[in-house]
Amino acid sequence: MNKVSLAGIITAVTIGAVGITAAAPVFARGGDQGPRGPRINFEEVDTNADGLITQEEMAEHRAARFAAQDSNGDGFLTSEELAAAVIEQAKKKSQNRVERMLEHRDTDGDGQLSMAELTPDEARANKFFERLDSNGDGAVSADELAQLKKKFGKRKHGQPESE
Repeated sequence: MNKVSLAGIITAVTIGAVGITAAAPVFARGGDQGPRGPRINFEEVDTNADGLITQEEMAEHRAARFAAQDSNGDGFLTSEELAAAVIEQAKKKSQNRVERMLEHRDTDGDGQLSMAELTPDEARANKFFERLDSNGDGAVSADELAQLKKKFGKRKHGQPESE
């Protein structure tokens, strides 16, 4: 076996192992949207629908995902193939977000959003501005905005910052 093939096999095994690790919390919560994008769901991997996922089913699922991304079928994922997969995931995530926005904000059900539907109610807008304006002077400075970004940047997946 030459060094290039061995490197490809090691890369594929590593990608598969990372996929299993990343998917484990998703199986537990049953969702298809993880913090970093779409994830597999239990029913998708449990191909025989027996309520159990075997190592063989995991391996089959990994192989199918790999094959779907390996557009030229050469057994390797190029940077172009990986980029295409990332772009596809981003498109799906964006489409899901658009659908959720319409579902929550399209109050008249016409399939489009007006400025009024996108504008938060006054109480909510005021509360948000007050959070930005930490010194209460009625204006938001660049420093106040940076402080808020820093504070929210320390949170993970919507969880409060730990002290």
